[in-house]
Amino acid sequence: MEIKQDQSKIIENFKVVSKGFATREAIAEAKRCLHCKVPQCVKGCPIGNHIPDFIHQLSKGNMGSAMSIINETSNLPAICGRVCPHEKQCQGHCVLSKKGKPIQIGKLEAFIADFDTDMGIIREDLPQKTRGKVAVIGSGPAGLTVAGDLARQGFNVTIFEGQEEPDVRHSRVQAAKICGKKRNSQDRGAWCELRAQLSGRA
Repeated sequence: MEIKQDQSKIIENFKVVSKGFATREAIAEAKRCLHCKVPQCVKGCPIGNHIPDFIHQLSKGNMGSAMSIINETSNLPAICGRVCPHEKQCQGHCVLSKKGKPIQIGKLEAFIADFDTDMGIIREDLPQKTRGKVAVIGSGPAGLTVAGDLARQGFNVTIFEGQEEPDVRHSRVQAAKICGKKRNSQDRGAWCELRAQLSGRA
């Protein structure tokens, strides 16, 4: 059964309301997938996530493989798994939605991302940063996404953030996987300069 934050506490914090599936529940949900020959869920996903593939790996308990598949198309699955309008996109296109019981794709994506973060499963082999330097202004979802993509292509990326923490309320740990706080961090793609004050002068 899905774990949710106590209703009396919701108005007192910015924590995620739904704590998502437990491991056994996530695997059971993944096993409901029909693995359609022409997966409509993928057609409904704006970034073309390989949904049946990562769900299949999850159904077998292969969390690392599931996360690797997600990482092929998404840098922020812990965020997208929570804030995307799944009922209108991937989940809304699931053939099981006709029976009112679509696969809970967003919750499965968030579960895999959270499991990966908690267990430290995935460590990408990033290329050498030989293609020049890039500055990214702001560490919101867009900034972190472009920083992750550029780092994977061999750019030396610095994110300038005016606040004390990366600007991703839904998953600061997910942000930390892309945005390190020290240079040459081995398990992160970019360096994040916090409390940065940039002037308008060139």
